[in-house]
Amino acid sequence: MRGLWKTWMTLWCAATIGFGLMLAGAALPATDGLARFFYGLISAGALAPDFLEAPGFRFSVAVLGAVLIGWGITILALVRVADAAPSASWWGLTASMLIWFAIDSGLSITTGFPLNALSNSVFLILYLIPVIASGVLKSSARTAHA
Repeated sequence: MRGLWKTWMTLWCAATIGFGLMLAGAALPATDGLARFFYGLISAGALAPDFLEAPGFRFSVAVLGAVLIGWGITILALVRVADAAPSASWWGLTASMLIWFAIDSGLSITTGFPLNALSNSVFLILYLIPVIASGVLKSSARTAHA
């Protein structure tokens, strides 16, 4: 993965980390504004203004943010060595993305948050475009000098 596609994926990882930081901010009332806004948006305003105060909710949102930060950093590590990474690495990552998408989006729809499934779709598509276009799913391991 080189050029535009590597830059795209690097920015995608940065956005994932940034989104994770936003959700991690829900841990404290002083920093939960953006997380409140996002959840208000994907719930189409159905959540009560004090929804983050429900037992465990603030914790769950903040931990989800931490997971996204870790996910973004992990994928960024693969992007940085993409030219030498075997296609099996990219297939494994892509499979995990598709499994996450199916479970998260299915549960989002089932629990009354279909707009989250829509945001998941955008997130997945923005991942798949450079992965498919760059050819990393079909390339074999290459050295950095190739």
